[in-house]
Order: sequence, then structure tokens, then C-alpha cells
Amino acid sequence: MQQTSENLGTNYCPVCEKMGVDISPETSSCPQCESDLRVYPLLNTLEKELKGSSPSYPSELKLYHDYSRSPFPKFFLLTVLLLSSLIGGGGTLVYLMLSKDASSKLTIQREQNDLLGQLVKMQKRLSLIENNQKSQNAELLSQFTSLNEKVLEKESVSHSFQAKDTLWEIAKYYWRDGRLYPLLLELNPHLNLHRTIPGTMLQIEMRPSVIQKLAAMMIITKGKRRFMNYLIQEGDTFQSLATRFYGTSNQASRFTGANLGMAFIPGERIVVPLPY
Repeated sequence: MQQTSENLGTNYCPVCEKMGVDISPETSSCPQCESDLRVYPLLNTLEKELKGSSPSYPSELKLYHDYSRSPFPKFFLLTVLLLSSLIGGGGTLVYLMLSKDASSKLTIQREQNDLLGQLVKMQKRLSLIENNQKSQNAELLSQFTSLNEKVLEKESVSHSFQAKDTLWEIAKYYWRDGRLYPLLLELNPHLNLHRTIPGTMLQIEMRPSVIQKLAAMMIITKGKRRFMNYLIQEGDTFQSLATRFYGTSNQASRFTGANLGMAFIPGERIVVPLPY
């Protein structure tokens, strides 16, 4: 139903178009839409005064009527209401967003704490594994050392002389130094430096301390020449020793020249020039 500006003064709300609304200076708001109605009577009065005193104004100048009938007031009010709702609900929206952000941060913090806890547990496990490995290695090392000590503590081993063997090679194999071969003659008086029968058994000293003592006592070095401090055995003669050390009895004079004035008595020691 379309209303004119003439009947707006008594029973019509220009905003929600509710009928039966008394628009007067005493009426402050519409009971339906709660719009402020105090300005509309003033607009009606202004429109009438303009029409009565200034007929030269265009007839289209209907300040209250034209603008009240346009959709602008409704659009404006709707916009205001929308903004109000947004402003009113914006706090809630911002609160929800902040709450969600805080919740997300809390969740991330909890996940980081969980990961950190797992990392600490893994480090403890790795440390435990490493300690166990060290303990196992120490135990294996102890077993190996014990076994090695038992081997080293073994006084001697037996060696069967082979056709291709020499006393130099045997000393080098067991003692890592072929120059120690005179010790084999000391430990095995039945050996012949040049004629040892294959299958002859030799006793090889394995204790390093004993080998060092024997070497210091038995082997004498003078310049480039080397001598053996030989212990005379029962039945030894210069000729038998020459045959044993040099392969012929004709070299007996080498003993007499190196041991002038010394008694040739079993149990005593004489100096034997070594052939190599």
C-alpha cells in the first residue's frame, strides 16, 4: 500500500510501514522497528513551509516524501544493522579466532613436548646401548688379553726340524729375529749348526723376558764380529765344536785363538766366534 506525504503525520511508520503509529513530536520511536521518529514531523513541517512560501521551487522537491519512499533508508538501516551485528558479533568472532589460535599453539607446544620427550628417551636408549657395547667390548678385550697372556706365559713349544729349515729361519719365525739363532744351540745342545737331521725335535723358549736375558748373556758383539758365550757340555772338544759350528774339525784353531789361557772344562763357558 503506497502512502503519501499528507497522511504520514498521524498513522504511518516510514521505515517499516507499520500502520497505526502516531508520528508526533511526543512519539520517540516505532514500537515495531524501534526507529527514531522524532525527525519525521519536522520534515513534514519543513516540506509544507517550502511549498507555501516558495512556489518557485520545483514540484519534485519533496524532501521527506521523495527520500522516505526511496529504498535508501531501508538500505542504510540494513547496513547499520549489519555493521552492528558484525561489531557485536565481531568480538565473539575475534575471541573464537584467538581461542582457536591459542588452542593451535597449545597443541603445537604439546606435540613439540611429546617429540622432545621421545628424543630424550631415544638418547637414553642409545646411551644404554653404547654402554652395553662398551661393556661387551671390554669383556671381549679382557678375554682376549687373558688368552694372550696364557699363550705368552707358555714356557716353550716343540718344533720338528724340517729338511728346508735353518736355525736362522726358526729363530726369525718364533722370535722375529734370525740373529738370535745361537739361543737355539744353547737350549738344544744336540743341534748341529750345519748338519741337523730332519725330524729332530727342538724346544723353543716363548717367554720374552727369558729370551731377552739369554740374548744379553749369550751373544757378544765386537764391531762387526759376533760371538756366542757357549756352555761346555760333557764330551765336547775343540774339534767337535768346530764340526758343530763350522762344519769341519779343521777350524778348531778358531776356538783356541779366541780363548787363550782358558780351561776347557764342562760347565764353564768359552767364547765361540759365530760364522754369521
